[in-house]
Parts: sequence; structure tokens; C-alpha cells
Amino acid sequence: MRHLVLLSMVCFIKLNAQVKQIALPEMKPVQVKQIAQLDTLIHKETSGIVKSNIYDGVYWVHNDSGDTPRLIPINRKGEIAQAYRYKSNEGQFIGDAVNMDWEEIMKDDKGNIIVADFGNNCNCRRDLVFYFIRETDPIQRNNRVFKKVFFEYPDQKQFGTQGDDYNFDAEGAFFANGKIYVLSKNRSNTYTKLYRLDNYNPNEVNTLTLVDTFDIKGKVTGADVSKDGKTLAVLTYTAIWLFKAKNRDDYFDGDVSWLPIEASGMEGICFDDEETLLLSREPTGTLHELKISELKKVR
Repeated sequence: MRHLVLLSMVCFIKLNAQVKQIALPEMKPVQVKQIAQLDTLIHKETSGIVKSNIYDGVYWVHNDSGDTPRLIPINRKGEIAQAYRYKSNEGQFIGDAVNMDWEEIMKDDKGNIIVADFGNNCNCRRDLVFYFIRETDPIQRNNRVFKKVFFEYPDQKQFGTQGDDYNFDAEGAFFANGKIYVLSKNRSNTYTKLYRLDNYNPNEVNTLTLVDTFDIKGKVTGADVSKDGKTLAVLTYTAIWLFKAKNRDDYFDGDVSWLPIEASGMEGICFDDEETLLLSREPTGTLHELKISELKKVR
């Protein structure tokens, strides 16, 4: 029995030694400036936002499992892109996709929008998938999936809500260095695990690669990366983090900035430019703006 206890202690110490941590200063949460109210045709629990690489002034948003599979093009005023013929445009319907639980949206370097259907509150899903969708004119009423890639976590050994390893939900992902990265939304602790998708085989379940683990001191609800792939913005229910990688994907090893926020239900985040972040708030259907200079450097 004594040997088992010692072994358990060694394993516990080893596990926690691998989790990167930063001591944070005491700081009062700040309110993030609201800049727009989303059109009522859009707002059904908006979960993600990304800035278009192709169309000026366009941001793509989506809703989670309470909505049909659609991408919605908006501007900074929260208005849906409209054409003369389509005055009641409600976005692009993706006919061959299923919105099980869309939680994140990103863009790659080949003109695709990538939707992450990986919401996994039950810890039980075996159909986690990335939908690759060609970015088309915002007024186009229908679109289709260009490619879908199923994936799994390398360290998930049990499925369902039993046990204490309840850490395979996700709401944050981004594309950098030619790869998709996933940030877990741990429910058993305050950590987030950074995974990388190295294989994109369409006819099999691809296994993620575990890259790193960080004590985010909360639950990740969104992420985005700068154009050069070096600066990672991560959103939680209580704070915004900024990580600057020194090398390819060592985001948790470089400079870190942080800001506690007072706005429950923030779930979407994207870079508007090098100095500005845009955020979407799910319960209120509002857009918010934050200058990166407001964040406090903590390492």
C-alpha cells in the first residue's frame, strides 16, 4: 500500500511539473467596450468570429448547436452583408454539414474557412470534425463543404461523464504554421491543453498531437492568431491572454500578457488588426473591441 501511495505521489508531481504556470497580479476586471449589437437574424448563441482574408470589412460568425449549419457575414456594426436581391439574407447555409456543436471558426492559408464542430460537453463524442469551406462572396446564399476531417484526442481513454478526467471539450482553435491547433476547455481543472493536427486524412479519424499544457486559470472559450502566426490570443470566461511564440509553436514559453475582464459569456475572439481584438458575447449577441495595449505583461 505504501508503495502505491508513493507511486501515486510521484505521478502527481510529474504531471503537475509538466503544466506551465504564471503567477498573476491582483487586478480589478475591466469592462470591454461594446461597439455593436448583432442583427436579430444572426443572434442564436454566437460562438465564433473570424475576419475575412478576402473581403474587406467582412467578419464571419456562426452559432452553436441551437442553429442550422450556416456562416453569417457581418460588418463591424453587426449588420449582415446584403445584396439588392436578398434583403432578408440570413447567411450561407452549408447544406452538407451538421451543426452538432459548432464552437469555433478560423481561416487557413488556402482560402478556406474552417469550422470546428468539437463542442463536447458530455465528454462522449466520437464524431469530432473540422469542416473546410471555401470562402465565397458574402451575399451567396448557399455553400458546401470542401473537405471534412475527423479527429480524436490522443490522451482520451474514457468517454462519458464518469471519472475525473473530464477534459475533452473544446471551444478554442486556430490555424498557424500550416496546421490546426486546438485548445481544450478543461472541466476538471483550470488547465488548457494545446494540441496540433498533423494529419488531414479525409477517410479516417486523425489523432491530434499533444504539444503543451498551461494553467489558464479558467475555461477557454475562443482563440485566434496573428497573421504571422506568432501571437496567440486566448479568451476565457474571465480573462484575455496573449502569448508570443519565440519558435514555431512554443506559445506558452514566450512573452505573456493578460487582462481580467468583466463580461460573462464572451465566446468569440479575433484579430481585427495588429493592435485590436474583436470579441463576441454569446448571451447578448453583442460585439466588443479591445486594444491590445490594454493588456498587462505578466512574463
